[in-house]
Amino acid sequence: MKKTLLMFAFLGVLIFSACQEKPKPEQIEETPTMEQALEEVGNPNDFTEKPLVGELVSIDMATKGDNAPLATAEALNKSMKNDELIVFKGDNSNYYIVVSQNDFIYSPSAFASLAGKKIALFGTAKEVNKVNFFILEKMEEAK
Repeated sequence: MKKTLLMFAFLGVLIFSACQEKPKPEQIEETPTMEQALEEVGNPNDFTEKPLVGELVSIDMATKGDNAPLATAEALNKSMKNDELIVFKGDNSNYYIVVSQNDFIYSPSAFASLAGKKIALFGTAKEVNKVNFFILEKMEEAK
C-alpha cells in the first residue's frame, strides 16, 4: 500500500513538472561573453577613482609573521636605515611596492607624514613576475 501511494505521488510530481510551460527562446537571456563581463566590472587594477586603502609594513617583519603596520615616522626611518624593504599592504591583503608615476622611483620616505595611519593610494596596480607594483598618482590619509 505504501509503495503504491508513493508511486502515485511520484507520478503526480513528474506529470506536473512536465506540463509546466517552457520559456520561449526569445525570453531566455543571453549569457554575456568574458569581454562584456569585464567591461561591466571595469579594470580591477585601476584605482584612479576609488583608492586602494591600507598601511605601510616592513617586508622583513612580515616574513617573520609580524604584519603590524609601521606606527610612527621614527619606525619608518629606522626600517629605511636598516635597508628593510617598506611595502604597502592593502586591505585586500596584497603587498605592493609603491613607485612614483612621474619617475618610477621607489621612495618610502614620501610616506613619512602618513606613517601609522590608514593610507589611500590613487593609481594603477601592476603585477610583474609575480611581484605587485603600485604606480602612484597621489596619496592621502584614508577617510
